[in-house]
Amino acid sequence: VAAINQLVLLNVAGALVVLGLVAILVSFTIRQIVTSIAELKGAAQKLALGEVDFTVELNTRDEMGELAQSFNKIVSVNKVFAETAEKIGKGNYDTPVLVRAGADILGHALTNMKNDLERLSNENAVRTWLLTSSGALNDRMRGEKDVEVLAKDVIEQLTETLGGQIGAMYLRENGHLKLAGSYAFHPDRSIKEIGIGDGLIGQAARDGKRIVFTQVPDDYIKIHSALGSTKPRSIVVYPFRYEDEVKGVVEIGANKEFSEIDLEFLDTISDHV
Repeated sequence: VAAINQLVLLNVAGALVVLGLVAILVSFTIRQIVTSIAELKGAAQKLALGEVDFTVELNTRDEMGELAQSFNKIVSVNKVFAETAEKIGKGNYDTPVLVRAGADILGHALTNMKNDLERLSNENAVRTWLLTSSGALNDRMRGEKDVEVLAKDVIEQLTETLGGQIGAMYLRENGHLKLAGSYAFHPDRSIKEIGIGDGLIGQAARDGKRIVFTQVPDDYIKIHSALGSTKPRSIVVYPFRYEDEVKGVVEIGANKEFSEIDLEFLDTISDHV
């Protein structure tokens, strides 16, 4: 009987030890789960507040660890988006935008924002350039000046503004166009008088329309310098009006192609020259 009682006591003691160990293990597991949940909850709250400068420190090889890795990826992507948005906000529109997939709404929204801001920035730059250039021309035209001096000042300002290297201004007089002012024209090659309808200048005066010429013949006007001479890459011939009547024509040659902004500038000032 004593042996049996001793055996029972040993079994009970062993069971109690096992139960204790199980209880400790369960308690430890629950504590780990609670700690992990608290960590993930804190991370979720930080994300909700827009924080991106943190990392979820869970390295377990279970679902909680996988969830922590997902949180860290979200934080990393949000940080990239934040840095990208800051660069775009400072005007760095060549900054690449991370688009993770076709359904990445945030990535597409950021891309659209970048494109819209870049377009608005370019439009503002164009408006500013047009206003500044028009103002510079108006300043150059101020004061009481002889026709020759005024024409010279105007064609110089227009040629420099459009990035040209050679220019001439013809005024309508007695049914002809007479050279009133020039910029970097070789005196031996400049034509003093042109009939309405003759050549590009006369045609522009007759039709009242601008002419942009990119196939410049070798025997046409030349850009001269101390190092030699070369033909311009393109020429713009532009009539200007007063009270809806063509009063003259400007001709500008450049070692470039005239842009739409250049032509828009001429459109802007054509009635005020």
